[in-house]
Amino acid sequence: MQTATHNLRSEAPNIPHVLVLSETDGRPYYAALEKLAQAGQIKLTYRESSVIRLLAHDLVRKGWALRHFRKAFRNLIFRLQVPFVRDAIVINGMGPYDFRIVWYGTLSRRNFFVNHTSWPYWGSSHVPRRYGALTTLAERAWRRHLAHHCDALVAVLSEVAQSVENFCPGVITKTHTLPHSVEFSPASMKPKCDPSQETRLKVLYVGKLIPEKGLSTLNFCAAKLPAEHFQFSIVGGGAGKRDLSQTFQLPNVAWHGHVADRNRLQELFSSHDVLLVPSQKTPTWEELFGIVVIEGLRSGLCVMASPHVGPRNLISSGVNGLLVPEDQPCAWVAALATLHKEPEMRKKLGTNARRSAEKYTTEVVAESWLQLLRKWNQHQLSL
Repeated sequence: MQTATHNLRSEAPNIPHVLVLSETDGRPYYAALEKLAQAGQIKLTYRESSVIRLLAHDLVRKGWALRHFRKAFRNLIFRLQVPFVRDAIVINGMGPYDFRIVWYGTLSRRNFFVNHTSWPYWGSSHVPRRYGALTTLAERAWRRHLAHHCDALVAVLSEVAQSVENFCPGVITKTHTLPHSVEFSPASMKPKCDPSQETRLKVLYVGKLIPEKGLSTLNFCAAKLPAEHFQFSIVGGGAGKRDLSQTFQLPNVAWHGHVADRNRLQELFSSHDVLLVPSQKTPTWEELFGIVVIEGLRSGLCVMASPHVGPRNLISSGVNGLLVPEDQPCAWVAALATLHKEPEMRKKLGTNARRSAEKYTTEVVAESWLQLLRKWNQHQLSL
């Protein structure tokens, strides 16, 4: 890893200007680009396609603050400036079939335009944005954009890339697969305690407290498994907190709230044995990649997850984690009971988990991004 970081700092080509465009704040998904920017390899700018909706969200969820209005004003000005932006590599993270592609897609005229997607169901009715009878028009706009105005496509998983290629075969020659990445602290590299010496299985949940994250399964497991053998820790906040009010009162459950400090969060990962990701599909959502899954794998936990597109591409069940049907809560209880009884199985899964997560470190993914950005930048400069 030290070699990769050194390479990022030692090489100095023409510095690309990378503009990340997403509906809301894209920073959590671009840790690799952040590392390149910190190393002086790229100039990185973020803009959001949502203005009023994002402002309302920030005011409701984060409280009244002048910075929210400043961000909204900045995004509004950018929306007006779109026809005049030039000489940048635009990475578009808007999801299908966002109608705003009709406007923001015009950035492709004077810039190198990259669509970045984690959505695996292009061309189906299972998409995050629908407009009733107008959905067909939005779908056509995206097909036209991908075929004629998209310079490159970056998919976070091979399954995602295949879906977009089926939707628009014209992107096949310009498709790349690059995963999300996670910045790991030295604490994540520390060996875990010998599981055979532990009397209780320590189970961790990290994520938003909303129904689609599988709160019903979390409730069921905590209620069914005895406190003398199982300890549950819940990290997160959200509207679903009230659905867990009785669970928080159980003697084997500890709620930590939202943990923003990365070192503290890593300590929690490192001090547990199992990470639960019991996500449940909705008509417009499923676990698409699961950065928390990578964090769990890298920390040597046995990750138990629903077999959504993200987890099933990251976890080989029985090898580096477990995939459990989302609609079978009893199966989750049984799997946890097995992990408690078989510490050697838990140890093997944790060891394999660490190894499988190495390719998702920020250094590795940043190196891959850097090679693509340099190639795209040279193409942009030659225009």
